[in-house]
Amino acid sequence: MTNLQDIYILGWLLRIINRFVQWPRSKPPKSVIRIRISKDDPDLRAGNLEFEVENTSQTLTSLMPIVESSFLIRKGKTLIKGHGYYDVRELDRQLPPYQPKIFSVSSRGFPQNYIFSWFRVYTFRTTTGAKKRIRVRNVLLEQIGFFPFHYERLRFKLTGTVKEYGAMNVEEYEIRKRSQGPH
Repeated sequence: MTNLQDIYILGWLLRIINRFVQWPRSKPPKSVIRIRISKDDPDLRAGNLEFEVENTSQTLTSLMPIVESSFLIRKGKTLIKGHGYYDVRELDRQLPPYQPKIFSVSSRGFPQNYIFSWFRVYTFRTTTGAKKRIRVRNVLLEQIGFFPFHYERLRFKLTGTVKEYGAMNVEEYEIRKRSQGPH
């Protein structure tokens, strides 16, 4: 009887070990993308948003055809949260590893005063499941990190003020714009 119990226990131990030894599963790794937004002009009929995407992983992936956007916009004296979508215009959305690509997307019915929106969040998705959120403060498309974005947005909601920029000419603006993200 003890031999059967030993075999039974040994069988369960082998199943447990087998379950944990197979930790490198056949799931493909998620791709990581870098994005730099270069233009967001709601006055254009097509190609409102232009951005550069670079796949920084070894796996081949492709960009999903819809880009989501959320933002804060003033309606009277109150702030409301707005949502919108962009459609990718290019048919070839494939992202080979380490090769940047420029895309232009067209908006679907944003409000007329979208140009005056604050704290925009653009959400990009790939076919391998990676999701990238780009947070910008305003129309200057200056990308800011997660914590500064939420701190400044909360401050904006409570006090109605944002970061002071000071005087800036076109050359300084272009230098600031070129210094953001991958090129």
